[in-house]
Amino acid sequence: MNTDFNFVREFLFSVEREETDPITPLTKDQLGFSDIPDGMFSRQVTLFGRAGLLELINQKTELGSRFFAARLTNEGREFLHEIRDEEIWKRILSIHTEDVQTFSLSVLLALAQRVVELNRKREG
Repeated sequence: MNTDFNFVREFLFSVEREETDPITPLTKDQLGFSDIPDGMFSRQVTLFGRAGLLELINQKTELGSRFFAARLTNEGREFLHEIRDEEIWKRILSIHTEDVQTFSLSVLLALAQRVVELNRKREG
């Protein structure tokens, strides 16, 4: 998935903030992304699910299946916990702007993991 680093972070924060129990589908309006076209938003949600960061709800419509965010997975929570720290996030962004012109979600996950590991070594 080619997308913006900040979108990934803000999207995961939004899901964390809006998720409910029992689980309900989270719409783009609830998550604060009403300006993104439906098809594009649905593709983004699907890719977050494939990356293992979100649990998805598949709703059948007359136009076919549509996936909605439901809640973060354990992996999604762990990833969000790692990138929540502003200093770590700034390091990730500096790597992105210096070395990476386009990226996939898997690249962001790997970058974040590496930055967190380096940060732990410095602190330890």
